[in-house]
Amino acid sequence: MNSYPTKEQYKSCLVARSYDRERFSSLSGRLFNVLEKMAIRRAVQAVRKCIHMPSVLDAPCGTGRIAEMLLKMGLQVVGGDISAQMLEVAQRKCGGYAPCFRTKQIDLDCPDIPEASFDLVTCIRLFHHLNSAQRSAILCNLAKMTRRFVILNVSYSSTWYRFRRRIKRRLGQGVSKASSTWREVLVESEAAGLRVSRCFFVLPIVSEDLVLLLEKCQ
Repeated sequence: MNSYPTKEQYKSCLVARSYDRERFSSLSGRLFNVLEKMAIRRAVQAVRKCIHMPSVLDAPCGTGRIAEMLLKMGLQVVGGDISAQMLEVAQRKCGGYAPCFRTKQIDLDCPDIPEASFDLVTCIRLFHHLNSAQRSAILCNLAKMTRRFVILNVSYSSTWYRFRRRIKRRLGQGVSKASSTWREVLVESEAAGLRVSRCFFVLPIVSEDLVLLLEKCQ
């Protein structure tokens, strides 16, 4: 089983309860939240052109930020996370959507979910923390759990975005722990039996956050 700090970090009650406030309460945080959800919503809408009401696993769901958006779109959602503390927050946030929403504790390194259980699996803000080998292993598990589609986001690495990351570090600003080149995206997707169907930048040039719609290869 892979081990990385993120797996333990979010098991803290304090971290779980303060997660949304620390990341999305500032003006820039609120703006990014809106723009990121817009990009994810576009990817979901592309899925719905093929499957009108896809069943969804959102993992890791964290505090339910994306699960709540999916529920507002009228979808049935299971929120999965390794952190029971995060799931408690998500349940409070999305509990009003029962029975369309339920939670399940899941370790994406070894998920206890039968293959092809969902039409769509969403995985948001995890790959920013992982190296290529870790991403590949988890992507294979995501592909097993879905019947057709996976939506995830990565911190995209290109000449421009690498330059931008260096500048942000020098200015003392936070950057993602890991990033993905386009070649890595293609290689990791192919190894999992997936292909890139669509991609959506949250805010081109300004943000390196890239939302990918992946589809199982026929």
